[in-house]
Amino acid sequence: MSSNVGISRPSVLAVPPLRRGRSLRKCLRTARAERRAACRRTPSRRDDQRRARRRQRHDAASSQSPHFARSHVDQVPGRRQRDALRAALLTPVYTPRPLLDQDMSPVVLPVILELTDIVEDFKRLPDMERKYVPRSEHLYKKLQPVLEDQLFLGRRYEVLFDQFEILLALTFADLRDDDPAQGVWGPPGRFAWKERRHRGVFTDFVNQAKSQGDDWGALKAGFFRRSSERFAAVADAYKQLIAKIPWW
Repeated sequence: MSSNVGISRPSVLAVPPLRRGRSLRKCLRTARAERRAACRRTPSRRDDQRRARRRQRHDAASSQSPHFARSHVDQVPGRRQRDALRAALLTPVYTPRPLLDQDMSPVVLPVILELTDIVEDFKRLPDMERKYVPRSEHLYKKLQPVLEDQLFLGRRYEVLFDQFEILLALTFADLRDDDPAQGVWGPPGRFAWKERRHRGVFTDFVNQAKSQGDDWGALKAGFFRRSSERFAAVADAYKQLIAKIPWW
């Protein structure tokens, strides 16, 4: 009689019996997977309350900090942030239809062009048919719970989202249009109609970037040909574009 008779073990720790055609390694792998699944638990109300308290403490500390009002462009100078921005927008990729007379182009160009081709389709989404910029509004709504949950951005989420869209639009315009004096185009986001309503979201971003000159982190990352003059020319031309958009 086996010495293990009468000894009970939790089923999640038990190694499943060998079956024909199954190796011991596969059985152990199955047991580990079951053990991990048993250790997982769904978040309880206490977990939700703890997360809410952490978010409140983070928001309170941010609102009292002198760095709370710092713009996203001021946070770019870190090398890791610059590398992340460059990788997200300027990584060369192959495109079926050549852009800039090259087979390889910065990833921001084909992505924005494809999204622009289907921009009207975003109006078919729920609650988006009457939005000025449905693509931007949809992304803003969908990304908010994920980013706030992971980064505890709180009230800063809207500001950072608008500022990233500004950088995205200006980067596209810089790559697409060689001569800003003859006009530029970039995907207008939520910031565009806010600018027209005298909230100055775009103007504040541009002024803060201009005040830093060549020390602005985005220029160090390789945006706008590393030239503050080039950035100023593109930004001024884009502001004229915003003024021409017939929102209402």
